[in-house]
Amino acid sequence: MQKIRSWQMPVWSVPLLLLGAAVLTYGIAIPRLRLYGDDWIYLWNYHLFGPLSFGEFLSADRPYSAWIYTLTTWLFGEQTALYHILLLVLRWLSAYLVWWLVQMFWPEDKVATIGVALLVLVYPGFKQQPLPLEFLLHFSVLVLFLLSLATMVLSLRKPRWFWPLLFVSLVAESSFFSLEYFMGLELIRPSLIWVTLRQISINKGSGNPGAREAGNSLLKQVFFKWLPYLAVLVFFVIWRVFIYKFQFYQPLLLQEMARNPVNGLVELVKAVLISMKITVFDTWLSVFNLPVNSRWVYLGVLAGLSLILWLFFSRLASKSPGLFGEKRAGPFLLVGLACLLLAGLPIWVPKVPVEINFPWDRSTLPFMIGSSMLLVGLLGILLQPHYQMLALAALICLAAGLQYQNATYYINEGQTLQSYFWQLIWRAPALIPKTIVISDKIPLDRFSDNDLTPILNWIYAPNLASKEIPYQFFDMEARDKGGLPDFRTGLPVEHGLRSMTFHGTTSDVLVIYYAPPACLQVVTPADATRPDLPDNLQKVAHLSNLDKIYSNAKPDYHVPAIMFPEPAHAWCYYYEKADLAAQQGDWEQVVALADETQAKGLQTSDVREWLPFISGYAHLKKWDKARQISEIVKSDAGLLPVLCSTWQQISHQMGSVQDSINQISIIQKSLGCTQ
Repeated sequence: MQKIRSWQMPVWSVPLLLLGAAVLTYGIAIPRLRLYGDDWIYLWNYHLFGPLSFGEFLSADRPYSAWIYTLTTWLFGEQTALYHILLLVLRWLSAYLVWWLVQMFWPEDKVATIGVALLVLVYPGFKQQPLPLEFLLHFSVLVLFLLSLATMVLSLRKPRWFWPLLFVSLVAESSFFSLEYFMGLELIRPSLIWVTLRQISINKGSGNPGAREAGNSLLKQVFFKWLPYLAVLVFFVIWRVFIYKFQFYQPLLLQEMARNPVNGLVELVKAVLISMKITVFDTWLSVFNLPVNSRWVYLGVLAGLSLILWLFFSRLASKSPGLFGEKRAGPFLLVGLACLLLAGLPIWVPKVPVEINFPWDRSTLPFMIGSSMLLVGLLGILLQPHYQMLALAALICLAAGLQYQNATYYINEGQTLQSYFWQLIWRAPALIPKTIVISDKIPLDRFSDNDLTPILNWIYAPNLASKEIPYQFFDMEARDKGGLPDFRTGLPVEHGLRSMTFHGTTSDVLVIYYAPPACLQVVTPADATRPDLPDNLQKVAHLSNLDKIYSNAKPDYHVPAIMFPEPAHAWCYYYEKADLAAQQGDWEQVVALADETQAKGLQTSDVREWLPFISGYAHLKKWDKARQISEIVKSDAGLLPVLCSTWQQISHQMGSVQDSINQISIIQKSLGCTQ
């Protein structure tokens, strides 16, 4: 194959290339993304108390991280798309600064340096990009750390600007007080100082860099240039260990080493090996997880993008058809390995899990620079030059495709969340304060019950001005006894949510169950023996107090703008409204809703949802309709006991009118219900 002639790439085109890749990977999905996980509590805190409230809000775990949330919420308010855009910009800046640093030391290996930056940009180990508020802090600190390294190198290369650049570099380094994730990488700084001073010495032609005297002199220079940064690092460690101490994550590994040094060392070696396997091999192998639907279209798009990127790299290559010139892949591999070993220190000491699945994929963030450099080094060593750039281009595009798949998953999760809460609103337009909503197996993978509590309060207590919150969401699967002290009424319940607190009792419980595609259901005490109800909800069904739903109140809720538009009024809308009307005894409304569903041809995937309509038709003595729908429910043999119980309840509610008694008795016999 004829070699494609090399081409000098303008310096400004590198950030433009990285920005384009960031937009293609993350930006396309932004218009359809919502808020997820802990993002809700951050924005809710701003909604209630304004941007200056984050000092108290974050005082328990990250007291010096409030600045980023105070600044961004003051600028963006509740415009959630702007937070997504800002996180994209921060991720782009981090990749650009990685490129700037790497190319300072390997200026001839243009393809390799740009490749590292692109791999960092699309790094598939971390997949929580759709959570912008939570990870604004992480990427802000990463950008500041990389900026500290970059300005340090510039201060050494440009003595005229040494003091201003040193000041900027030290201020940026201090970002570790906000977040310690990248603190381990700080130990790479002396090596950068040494290489930079050595290059300056060689360029000036001052002596033989290999001589002992020159080496000793250089080491002294490195130490004194590093000393200000070392002072900041030592002060941070003293503050973190002895002043602020360990509020949440304890130094478990150090404690183990103090008790048994051998076991502690073995634990450390295991943690290092497992982390490297996960952040390098498992992470990059995950890009080959292709979508089940439209697989060939997906592969075709990625193949086209890979070809374009390969042609770009080929034009960029200068003297070699591969990623590197002669004997330069080894240093890349060694630097990548060193970054991996240093990055893990703040992760291994408290024994924080390292995974590529939610929620602990966040722990891969410190490893992404080392992993990307190591991968490029491995490609340069293991593959022939003609295949290196093609493999790099393919991996970049596959990783970008994986990130887009991930964003699509979050988009679908957002739609499920929207449906979940709108159905609750339709069923319960007003809730009495001091209500504990309990569910089980929330059908949301990117939320915990603590993440749903802010949404519940935002909807039902829009004018809250107190740190005493009126509503609490608990999930039975996530907490022992669902957050309750016991399954008896009248017991006090207290739960803290950062700077806010909930107080209620076990008599204030409303149990709900949601298992799509079925509609959300309010569980009643009579459901305690319901066979299809999860075991956990059967335990608390007797506590479910439907009086917590205002019976005759006007709607008293405020839906956050991000939860709009309201879903289309399909079957579940009519079911929830009918179930509410049945609770209120408004049988005319129940029947009107039933007639409307049939006029529109709406169908349910769970025939149990016909039960309130049966009660409505029966109370209005429309016996044929009631019998017809009962036969539909009877088609599910497992629901016959529930159906018979419904007719028994109807009989009690309608009293002793003989005509009604006769009609009910006939229907019960036709259904096979025993008296």
